[in-house]
Amino acid sequence: MNSMLPAVLVAAAFGIAIANVRSEWLWSSIVVFVASAAIVAFAPIPAVWNERTYLACWIVIVACSAGVHLPNALRARVMVVLAVVAGATGGAVAGAANAHAIVASLSLIATTTSLASRAAAQRVPLAPKVVSSWLIAVALLAATLQMLPVTPGYLPDHLE
Repeated sequence: MNSMLPAVLVAAAFGIAIANVRSEWLWSSIVVFVASAAIVAFAPIPAVWNERTYLACWIVIVACSAGVHLPNALRARVMVVLAVVAGATGGAVAGAANAHAIVASLSLIATTTSLASRAAAQRVPLAPKVVSSWLIAVALLAATLQMLPVTPGYLPDHLE
């Protein structure tokens, strides 16, 4: 798996989660997302935390995507918490992969996904919910595979 895929999916899930909020909260949430991603990306993170970082990404994807299915729009405090947590996990993955330049791309992905989700929801209101359900399924599958014990043939152990 590409090491940056969880960070990109976190940005997409966060963009979908904040798509239906007022414009001023949308932009402030994206700024908080980018700031927390940049801070954590340049912070030293121990290498033993890599698996936990990826697991945190999958949990954040589920949390952000589940916010789309709530009957009421997300509140301001919840958006700020989601922005901080999503940015921190995306930044941690970028820092672990030594791809600090990807942090700028994460902000573009979150912004583009949010605007596209807002436009799609006007024509087909069910579309963001379908995409968020797909993200939940992918995140749960990836988190489950991460927790399964390694069996012969699952990892390239024949090279040892």
